[in-house]
Amino acid sequence: MNLESSITPACGALLAAALILVFWRFWRGPSDADRVLAIDLAAVVVAAAMLVNMVRSGEAVFLDAILLLGAVLFFSTIAFARALEVRNRHSTQEGRHDTRD
Repeated sequence: MNLESSITPACGALLAAALILVFWRFWRGPSDADRVLAIDLAAVVVAAAMLVNMVRSGEAVFLDAILLLGAVLFFSTIAFARALEVRNRHSTQEGRHDTRD
């Protein structure tokens, strides 16, 4: 029994526990920003699980998928943040407009 065969199941269990906690934050998140961060973290946990699977199987095919997931994750986080910013700015301007009338 080598070190990889004993460590990878433990890493998988920890990543599964992390994914459960992330989905709990997504479900219970009081704000939309919490939900966006939960989605972001879920994708990071999935990428880490793919890395663990890559180490376990010894196949480097997962590396391309992990890099692609990282790029998509980066741009989607920027898009979500921008959408939240625009929505918050729009609701703030509507609130100011209502108080002036």
